[in-house]
Amino acid sequence: MDRQIWMYNISRIEEDYIKGVQDFIFCALRHQSKKEKENGYKDLISCPCHLCGNLKFFDDIDIIKDHLFRYGFKRNYTTWIWHGEVMDSSGTSDSHRNYGGGDSVFNNDEDDMGNDRVDEMIQDVEDQFIHQPDILENLVRDSKKLLYPGCNSEYTRLSTTLKLCKLKVKNGWTNKSFTELLKLLGDMLPLNNELPTSTYEAKKILCPMGMDVKKIHACPNDCVLFRNEHEDLHACPKLETSINFKF
Repeated sequence: MDRQIWMYNISRIEEDYIKGVQDFIFCALRHQSKKEKENGYKDLISCPCHLCGNLKFFDDIDIIKDHLFRYGFKRNYTTWIWHGEVMDSSGTSDSHRNYGGGDSVFNNDEDDMGNDRVDEMIQDVEDQFIHQPDILENLVRDSKKLLYPGCNSEYTRLSTTLKLCKLKVKNGWTNKSFTELLKLLGDMLPLNNELPTSTYEAKKILCPMGMDVKKIHACPNDCVLFRNEHEDLHACPKLETSINFKF
């Protein structure tokens, strides 16, 4: 059955949907295993459900499976680019047509961790910004801009930011610690490098990929966020220091 049909046009309790989810799980685990052999550690798997939209990552595949039966797949995700599949030159994948375990398309020649499927991810969000070409243009520009002149071509402003943000999620780093890491790495790199200098800047780069950025005041020491009952305060209730920004 065509993937567009079973993913979006039939009930999630029908046999074709159940078999399709099983095939997706096989695809995701195979991709995870391939990356583990290449990189020496087990990476988290992004959840393509309607709520997570490939922006949340889990080490338990059963959570993702549960989400897919509860919420269904995110729209327009018929080529599983975050889970090992690649598009052919026409922008489509043969795997759209069938969902047998051996029919999934994998890129065995490229280093998955190297490019993080950035080009295909841009294609995945293109439709969302068809009337906002400036946003898409910035995204494409960052995907081509080298981290610094002369560096390995796989390390662009966008791909490097994506790699680091995935590590932030995987390891539970706070925004404060992540900003400190970015500043340290920036100091280690050549002058005029393109590495973001803060968590906020990193999220702004990834905004077109679906990450919303909201400016929220916070204590400089990460004690409290100035929202809800603390929204009108002008100093940290614990340390009585002035507010900063947290994103």
